[in-house]
Amino acid sequence: MKKIPLILFVFLIYSLQTNAQSLIDDAKAKNLIKLAEEVLQQGAFSKAITYYEQADSLSSTVFTSGDYNNMAGVYYNLKDYDKAVRICKKAIAIDTLNYQSYVNLGIAYTALDSTRASIAAYEKAKVLNPQIKIIYFNLGTAYSKLKEYQSAIVCYEQLIAIDSNDSKAYVNMGIAYAELGNHEKLFECFEKAAKMGDKEAQEFLSKTKRSWE
Repeated sequence: MKKIPLILFVFLIYSLQTNAQSLIDDAKAKNLIKLAEEVLQQGAFSKAITYYEQADSLSSTVFTSGDYNNMAGVYYNLKDYDKAVRICKKAIAIDTLNYQSYVNLGIAYTALDSTRASIAAYEKAKVLNPQIKIIYFNLGTAYSKLKEYQSAIVCYEQLIAIDSNDSKAYVNMGIAYAELGNHEKLFECFEKAAKMGDKEAQEFLSKTKRSWE
């Protein structure tokens, strides 16, 4: 029988031990993620983030894009927006086609007042899934914040193309038109929103003595 050289034998033992430890760490990390999800159902954000962080330090390889999205959401709720951004980027690194990761990234950047960065994230999300209303709504809000009202109007029009009954899209679009000095379009948008039962639009039209019936 051929003898295994000592140095190779030692290496094999070391490899087996390392692999065994990795499996143990993976199992612990998965359990911690499960615990985080359970306490999240109770709104225990601080406890959840502790579990997530422990899991991430043990084995980041067991995390799915969805796990990191949940973790980012916890950081967001704890108002730790920088970490929310960092974790969103981890989610994207795992799955570059997950539009939700880009939406979450945009929301986190918005909280940091990084409006251009939030727009870039939403634009990527829009390419991946062009049928999600919140993408267009948030994009419209971001463009309005930068006083790029024409771009905002385009976003609200795209949202309305998906859901013609979204009264808030009409309200925000009307405000954008008003900022551009187009008051005829302002009233047109608010009248449509008012007919849908939007209270903000109805109150505004009442104050300006205009009817929406």
